[in-house]
Amino acid sequence: MASSILQSSIFCGMRMMSNTEPRKLSSPCLILPSSYEAGYKKLYSLAEKKVVSIDKAAPPPLWAQGGRVRHIGCSRGWVTSFDRDSGQAFLFDPITGCHIKLPDTATWPTDIILSSSSPDSHDCRAIIQYDHLCRVAVCSPARADAGWLPVCGEGPHSAIGYSARQNRLYSLNNTWDSDFVLECWDLEYPSSLVWKAEFHSFHGYEEAWGRHCLRYLVIDEHSDRLFLVIRVVVVWLEDEDDVREYEDEDEEGKYDEDEDETLRFHVYEIDSKKGEMRYMEGSLEGLAMFVGLRHSFALPAADLNLSPDSIYFTARLRYILFDDVRNDDIGIYNYKDGKISSIDYDPSQIYATTAASRVAPAMLLTPNIPH
Repeated sequence: MASSILQSSIFCGMRMMSNTEPRKLSSPCLILPSSYEAGYKKLYSLAEKKVVSIDKAAPPPLWAQGGRVRHIGCSRGWVTSFDRDSGQAFLFDPITGCHIKLPDTATWPTDIILSSSSPDSHDCRAIIQYDHLCRVAVCSPARADAGWLPVCGEGPHSAIGYSARQNRLYSLNNTWDSDFVLECWDLEYPSSLVWKAEFHSFHGYEEAWGRHCLRYLVIDEHSDRLFLVIRVVVVWLEDEDDVREYEDEDEEGKYDEDEDETLRFHVYEIDSKKGEMRYMEGSLEGLAMFVGLRHSFALPAADLNLSPDSIYFTARLRYILFDDVRNDDIGIYNYKDGKISSIDYDPSQIYATTAASRVAPAMLLTPNIPH
């Protein structure tokens, strides 16, 4: 039960997942696309390789029903959403139907990480990236006077990662295409820089027309190992003479309907104590990694019946910010042989029964992991 100071900010819709106890997910799932009006109705279990239905919940609170609400990411079992009309950011649990308001943000958050799976707990922190510089701020959602405290300097930060064991925040700052600076910040003292190191990645840039590299900081939730994951994508542009990374907005403020296609991944392990980085050659040492709509993480595959030495990926944030845009760049990358396999569900059936302009994106629902 939420404390009295939070009752106006927390709403629980009594949603239950069929044949599964809520808040006890032990293995990642893929939340399947659905219309925003209907809400998420199905999960795909990556371990059991089957679709699981979610029972219908009570409607969300009025402050979470805006016509321009967009889901922007998922962390520790909670989806982060933003209403473009009201400027209200909030968390919601697609299994229980619980909604929690976040403090007002001046602009659209582009990334969020929760320090625990209980954002109504006073020791939980929410960490966001925001604005065009991808600056970083932190807050305690459960506190009545919660506000966003800027951390990690001015940026820009191309990726962030959080170690729950150490309560440390990592931020990645790119200097050139293959050079970057990694910083480690102590969240007990948010302005305290613990260490800073410069690295060079030979796979940071693949010089070819229409290709782009996305970078993720991935932390193994069990061993606390830190990895840099580089995702090489082809950016399909309508005009072959246009080699820009992004299309310009048209007169209506929407992007042209181009799509990404993931080609390959490169992974480095970062030794934070020695300030060194080593390339993972053909093996992830039994780990399964998860990247896409933020809060990237890794888990021991054998413990959860997942594909070892694999990277599960979903489409990036660009494809959920605007109406009438769809991207199915979702799959499993085998790091040993470089092959990509599809996740066994048919997205065309989902989109065929859903208004294309109001489709909530597929996202990896992270498990609630004890620390």
